Amino acid sequence: MDKYTYDTQKWLDDRFRQVTEEGIYFAHQPIYGFGDLNSEPYVINRYMITYHIMKALSSIEFKSLLNI
Repeated sequence: MDKYTYDTQKWLDDRFRQVTEEGIYFAHQPIYGFGDLNSEPYVINRYMITYHIMKALSSIEFKSLLNI
């Protein structure tokens, strides 16, 4: 495994093991609902960016994702 892959795997493993002081999983997605203290702040901003990207892509006609 190269250094980049190793570092990325370590970061992901650390990220998805995060819990609050009470031992509750600290969600990177709003599984507890938007604005819940156990969800990352600004998650709604990420959803809005994704929504706008998907909306823009939906108006483009292409044969495969590689064409984008």
